[in-house]
Amino acid sequence: NKLNQRIMDLLSLKYIINQNHNLSLSQADFKLIWRQDNWQVYENKQALPRAQLFSRYQVITDSKTAIETLLDPQFDYQHTLVLSQSPQIDPQPDPTATATITQYLPQNVTIATQSIKPQLLLLNDTYYPGWQATVDGQATPILRANHAFRAVALPPGSHQVIFSYQPLSVKLGGLITLIGILRVIIIL
Repeated sequence: NKLNQRIMDLLSLKYIINQNHNLSLSQADFKLIWRQDNWQVYENKQALPRAQLFSRYQVITDSKTAIETLLDPQFDYQHTLVLSQSPQIDPQPDPTATATITQYLPQNVTIATQSIKPQLLLLNDTYYPGWQATVDGQATPILRANHAFRAVALPPGSHQVIFSYQPLSVKLGGLITLIGILRVIIIL
């Protein structure tokens, strides 16, 4: 149905694996790309890219309202972000803007961007405490986007954006381990 389609698009769900031909998909939105025996793989042509630049947004601080907005058929999720706070920039339309993931590791994602106007970069990965972002080596705030994902504000130009996972718990664990090692060394 259309609601499931919208959720798959928002989640950047690009491929669907199906068995036994029991899936009813719109040919306008899905393309059969592989079939063998009872298995099929479909490509979702409407899925948001994993990384994308946006020039339009709405600030919605309430989670329930944000989700309702994203699921509203009248809301243009292909071109408008829902942010939980203001991005502190004024993004402008730029049809030439690009975002390309150049490295993707579990705790580190690097994206190369190019734009002639300010933009918002959406990374369709989970927004979670412990993630940090830099733009050209300078720390920048991560914005909660589309209720569950990460975004950063970008000035015009070419940029390298790095998202890295550095939770406080790992830092504290390392400090506690170091203290323990030092205590053992002192005792011996």
